[in-house]
Amino acid sequence: MTGSVMDAATRQPIAGAKLHYEKYPDRVVLTSNDGVFAFPAIRKWQLVPLGPYDRFDKLHLRVDAVGYRTGEVELPPWGDSILHVFYLDQGQ
Repeated sequence: MTGSVMDAATRQPIAGAKLHYEKYPDRVVLTSNDGVFAFPAIRKWQLVPLGPYDRFDKLHLRVDAVGYRTGEVELPPWGDSILHVFYLDQGQ
């Protein structure tokens, strides 16, 4: 997953924001000076038995930045690369 983290009011990039999956809190990625991040794949494609879609865990990606409210997005359990822009509101 790649994307950027921006201030919701000013649309300016937020450098140093921390992103992590709730399920994998030890795997942290920081945004660059221009607010961009690139999160390496957590899961790889594999053959699985056919069954209900909802039996697979969804991933929750969280983003935290000093002075901003936490952002979160729910991702499907598999899929192609995703580009996501987080717009964070100021405040705690």
